Amino acid sequence: MKSHDNASLWKHVSELRPRLRKDVEILVQDYRGERWYLLHDKSCGRYLRFNASAYIVLGRLNGDLTLQEILEQANVERNGPDQLSADDVLQILAQLHNAEVLRDGLPLSAQDALGRYQLHQRFHRKRTLSNPLAIRIPIFDPDRLLNRLTRPSRWLFSSTGAVLWLVVVASALLLLVANFPSVVEAIDAKTLSASEVLAFWLLYPVIKAFHELGHGMAVKAWGGEVHETGINLLVFMPVPYVDASAAWGFRDKRRRAIVGAAGILVELFLAAVGILVFFMV
Repeated sequence: MKSHDNASLWKHVSELRPRLRKDVEILVQDYRGERWYLLHDKSCGRYLRFNASAYIVLGRLNGDLTLQEILEQANVERNGPDQLSADDVLQILAQLHNAEVLRDGLPLSAQDALGRYQLHQRFHRKRTLSNPLAIRIPIFDPDRLLNRLTRPSRWLFSSTGAVLWLVVVASALLLLVANFPSVVEAIDAKTLSASEVLAFWLLYPVIKAFHELGHGMAVKAWGGEVHETGINLLVFMPVPYVDASAAWGFRDKRRRAIVGAAGILVELFLAAVGILVFFMV
């Protein structure tokens, strides 16, 4: 956007006194030595992540100050060369408006002023859809279903579940090493027939479904919420996904790491079970 366009947009919103809704809370998170602030919309479980610079603005959205006053106070607080601009505040406001976390919304004139930012976001989405590797199609809210799995989730992601996972994977690995020549021979004897390729094509989404279920159950194990699941088109192959962004709200780094690794842990467990079955039959 051109600078004079930005100045015109700022005139529409600089005297507004926006405030966050009461059911929106701000959580603090330290990640890789940097402090982040998570805006949690309790009504839908959505999380938005902001850095410390953005929080200087967010922390003042109480309805008492205009955006111009917030910008001036924020720059007095920063008191350095890296100060916020009106464009920075506009970007934060547009993101909050799109997430519908501002109380009473914004006047129509202000909504029009933020339209340019919304058009930019639509352009970004269209660019994403142009890549078949990144197409996401939301289907339903799985939180109710996952609530029924809360108890087994807590058990699976406990020390007992970790021991069980380790025993199964280690046993399969030992069998694989001890019988490696016969495994190589069996692999060499395989030919990819049309039926085997079809079986792989059908089985892959099922395995990925367990992968994503692992992410969702890991979030549930520590009290998080999962409000979106759907299909991701990976080279035109439908693969399920879940939105596990609630893990950003976990203060424990280890828990956030486990949520991120849960899918791979599930796939390793399934592979270990497959190896055990291979040697049994």
